[in-house]
Amino acid sequence: MNLGASIKNGWARSSPATALVAVALSLAACSGAQSTTSTALPPPVAPPSQDPPKVATPRINGAVIDAALSGFVERGQIAGAEALVFKDGHEVYYGAFGFADREA
Repeated sequence: MNLGASIKNGWARSSPATALVAVALSLAACSGAQSTTSTALPPPVAPPSQDPPKVATPRINGAVIDAALSGFVERGQIAGAEALVFKDGHEVYYGAFGFADREA
């Protein structure tokens, strides 16, 4: 159906109020107007403080590590092991037990 036929069939004969409502609705839809239901943004998060909280670090007990690793080697659970522990950028424990290869 072409535009001339739709005008003859009554589209152009509608009341001025109906035409005004149709134009207003079209303009509102095209204007980019925001809907009345908006999504609220969460509040901003405060930046972290300058000093991180102090966390207690566990104390390194070399004798406990030695006993555990040597026990694994003695029971045949592992061929050998090395352990190296650093704390605050410094070596605080090193231990080597057993062999790198069982056949050695």
